[in-house]
Amino acid sequence: MTHLDIYFTEGSLAEVDNKLAEKLNHLIDTLVPRLESLERAVSRQASKSSGAARADSFNTLLVRIEEIAANMARLEKKVETMSLPTSSNMMDQAAVRPGNLPPRPVPLYSEKAAKAPNFSVPKNLPPVPPPCTSTGSS
Repeated sequence: MTHLDIYFTEGSLAEVDNKLAEKLNHLIDTLVPRLESLERAVSRQASKSSGAARADSFNTLLVRIEEIAANMARLEKKVETMSLPTSSNMMDQAAVRPGNLPPRPVPLYSEKAAKAPNFSVPKNLPPVPPPCTSTGSS
């Protein structure tokens, strides 16, 4: 607010035209409530400043989240278009059918053993020789 200087004088005030005095009184009467209202508004604004800053940061955060969501939607569309075969590639590629799949790899020995244990001797291994029972004296 601006600085106001008030001067006091002793004695009676100088004679002033009644119309001018009424205008001044009316002006003062209207200024006082306006100044009080302004003072209340300023004091409320000062108390709201922290809340307003919080609301501004929340709105900024909300806008940023919306931007991120829009970017993710665009990326999803790009991934979908990249994963879909183009029309020229669709003619070249045959439809995936079981006959077109590569042969299944040969199962590992551990896979075979896990399915059904076979206690018989494998046919491709030579027979184990009988234990040696030599009785040598020393």
